Amino acid sequence: MSNLANLKNVNFLKNADRIRYGIDYLRLNFTQPITFFTRKMSCLVANSDTIVEDWRTYTKIPLSSWLCVIVTYSYNGVAVPIMLYNVFWWNKIYKKFARLDFYWSFFRLIESWEFEKDYFFTYVQNLTDENPTISRIDYCYDLFYNEKTKIPTPKKLLKEINDSSKIYEIKKGYWLESWSVGSKTNKRYIVRMYDKLLDTSKKWKFFLYGDYLQYQSVHRFEVEFWPKFTRWYQLSQIWQLISKIQSFLGINNQTFDGLMFYKYTSKFELNEYNQTRFFKQYISKVKKIYDAWLNPYMVAYNWLLVHCQTKYDQELHKDLIKEVLTKSKIS
Repeated sequence: MSNLANLKNVNFLKNADRIRYGIDYLRLNFTQPITFFTRKMSCLVANSDTIVEDWRTYTKIPLSSWLCVIVTYSYNGVAVPIMLYNVFWWNKIYKKFARLDFYWSFFRLIESWEFEKDYFFTYVQNLTDENPTISRIDYCYDLFYNEKTKIPTPKKLLKEINDSSKIYEIKKGYWLESWSVGSKTNKRYIVRMYDKLLDTSKKWKFFLYGDYLQYQSVHRFEVEFWPKFTRWYQLSQIWQLISKIQSFLGINNQTFDGLMFYKYTSKFELNEYNQTRFFKQYISKVKKIYDAWLNPYMVAYNWLLVHCQTKYDQELHKDLIKEVLTKSKIS
């Protein structure tokens, strides 16, 4: 399993019209609780469940063995989770330690110029003098295509794939939507690749990834690295860790020669999508109400609902996307 994530070749990167890569998730471990968050927790426990400060909102999430604080950012009226802070008890020595997770949205907001470019390091340095260790890092490569393109299978892309490898695939007909190899039990890494446009629509991330709709296909190749891979690396050594990741995948500076790099272009308005989404939610509620009654028209209604749902899913990735792009201005 040690070479599982090594790429057979990097041609799939070179075939893209544009490419983007970077950190998508980061988990930092601290040897002791962070004073800033300790004060927030005290206020949350004593006064209310939520604290609002400028653009940030702190909300407590009580669990059985520890307390979590989730930090959200108000972006165009949408509350976006960007960080999660946890405090744990180390049972063997009865000592507390802390963990701070930075979500994909945090790095996306930096990329879209909502935060300053060096905001991440400045933020952590202002929190504490400690140099935390990295216990998880997700590193991704987004591949942009001007034409509809299929995702390569893991057997074509990765080394040492065999019948005993844990491969999980999601297909729609003959079309491969996503796949992943590995599991969290190995504590080393998980490799995955998926349709980023489809993922964006299902998880409703258009408010931060709307600019991706300029392309017919966007594939994300992502590796989730766990402690057995990231051990001993501290935040100050993050660039060395990224170099290790690229070497592990068989990628170097020459890999990107001649490639066009993607840059965030502009904000994207999707009011029509919002209206469609709310309409779907309303229809779903109506269906639940009607299901409780013996309505003779429910057979026809259910057929119509399924038909409309299927048509919606198809148009979401084809005609509807083109329509939104036509009506929206992208600089």
